[in-house]
Amino acid sequence: RLICATNADIRRMVEEERTQIGTMKALGYGSGAIVSKYLIYSISASLIGCVLGLSVGFQLFPTIIIGVYRTMYTIPDPMTPFRWDYAFWCTLAAVVCTSAAALVSCRKELRSVPAQLMRPKAPKMGKRIFLEYITPLWKHFNFSNKVTARNLFRYKRKMFMSTIGIAGCTALLLTGFALYDSINDIIRLQY
Repeated sequence: RLICATNADIRRMVEEERTQIGTMKALGYGSGAIVSKYLIYSISASLIGCVLGLSVGFQLFPTIIIGVYRTMYTIPDPMTPFRWDYAFWCTLAAVVCTSAAALVSCRKELRSVPAQLMRPKAPKMGKRIFLEYITPLWKHFNFSNKVTARNLFRYKRKMFMSTIGIAGCTALLLTGFALYDSINDIIRLQY
């Protein structure tokens, strides 16, 4: 979920900074210099996120969970080894995904001439969505629902990212509640 969000953020940032990219291109900056700005940002965001995530995932969570079990049982000190192989592959995947998103977004924008980049991007052509053809249903929608439905069907990437984000947050909530429930049930079942 984090990698998807970061990719969407990088893509959005490049699209929003079209005028800056056009200005730099007009001033004579090369494509490599412009792309490097976004690559450095994406790689540093990935590395910082991986360091924080791996330290919490390998050290903090196991220590807390084993500490809770220690309140009920006598167990030896926890062994929470840092798995360098997992850390390496996860970090590599995060860096590759975010860097690829930055490269693709920049490459797409850098194809345009500077004068075109300095102007705001033209809005997408509006078309009727399939719900508008179902007249009885469409008439019952209020203005807010119509705008929401149009946005959902016209901007599929945003809809997909929102769905993934909501699913990821729901999974985190369920995991937290499941851990809480599991730990509380152990006490009741044990004694």
